[in-house]
Amino acid sequence: MKRFKLIAPVFCSLVLCLALTGTAGAGGYFAFTVSDSDWLPRYGQGATQQEAERAAIQACGGDQTCVNEVESAATPICFAVADAPERMGWASRVDYNEAIDAALEECRKNSNYCQIISVECRK
Repeated sequence: MKRFKLIAPVFCSLVLCLALTGTAGAGGYFAFTVSDSDWLPRYGQGATQQEAERAAIQACGGDQTCVNEVESAATPICFAVADAPERMGWASRVDYNEAIDAALEECRKNSNYCQIISVECRK
């Protein structure tokens, strides 16, 4: 999968960006979304649900898919995203491993070739 090769640099850049801007650990809500250009997850945080969603949408580029696909939850939370050629699956759980298992289960509803491409947690 071409998208999977891009996840490591994008993910590392995002983590570095969050660390340098001081937004990591800054709020009580965590959000993620994807854009239709590459379907890679983008994350955001904020003191409110709306702030977290706005940050994720902005990190995503703000297109309509970013707006339509945004999901958020109060922290502590982990978002896991699994990808396959036919389908993506995502899940949010407090427990890291449960988030992974649930994302894979969701993805496997239509594909046997699912891989975790991202897991992000906030306390």
